[in-house]
Amino acid sequence: MVAGYPLGARTAVELHQKGYLTRDETERLLCFCNNSTPVFLMNVLGLGVFHDIRIGLWLWLIHIGSAL
Repeated sequence: MVAGYPLGARTAVELHQKGYLTRDETERLLCFCNNSTPVFLMNVLGLGVFHDIRIGLWLWLIHIGSAL
């Protein structure tokens, strides 16, 4: 939830390829690896698009809530 994609997805796949995770475990882990990074949401969307970092923070909190 703090690193975002594609790093989380790539790491999950590598763990599966090395035999540390089963296919089922990898698929479950990928559910938590599709979030945007807080930096992207706060800086690019919050400040860049909406000119308010609080909107970016709310978007990040929504991402966390959705993943959980």
